[in-house]
Amino acid sequence: MDRSFSKQESAKAYEAYTAQQSKFQKGSGGSYNPGGREQSTINSVRNQTSYSSGSDYYSRRTVFYDTYSWQPPIYTYHSYSSFGIWDAMMLWFMLDHINDRQYSEMYYHHRDDPGMQQFRKELDRMSAENAELKEKVKQLDESTKSLEQQGVKVDPSYVPPDAASIALADSFAPKPAPKKESGFPWGWIAVIGALGIAGFLFMRRKR
Repeated sequence: MDRSFSKQESAKAYEAYTAQQSKFQKGSGGSYNPGGREQSTINSVRNQTSYSSGSDYYSRRTVFYDTYSWQPPIYTYHSYSSFGIWDAMMLWFMLDHINDRQYSEMYYHHRDDPGMQQFRKELDRMSAENAELKEKVKQLDESTKSLEQQGVKVDPSYVPPDAASIALADSFAPKPAPKKESGFPWGWIAVIGALGIAGFLFMRRKR
């Protein structure tokens, strides 16, 4: 998903993002300072992703979820918009795609992280009165048990390859540096002007 987006696409994607964020009943839960394990995840994402100057976090999110034709269940918005370093949409997407190994490993490798533990508490709370969600939590636990039995070593830097560029919450996601404004080239004009005057004076002396 390392592609360039027009300013119009980026603006539209950002508007869609902010509209979506406003639906979460509990907001973001306030500012968050990542611990050592979570910082390993953030560093891993930054090392794995390389965006062009026209790349855009919000547009990439739109493209990703549209590609999967995934719509978040309504109960998604009954909680927080982010959990620690993770974007809430990604964690709910993870839950709905837990049979895809990269997403079962996402939970497995980060289940002891504060953000993921907060997400798990919300799952337990919300699934107590939601049979559909309760079944998904059951599948989540089964996938974790399977990875444990396989002896998969926990890797705190792991991020799903397909979603590395959008898995983190907005405040932790890597974004390209803004383009430096070139402005009007007054400096070059001054140099050229000075050389022109010097040349003119030199020719007059020769006459």
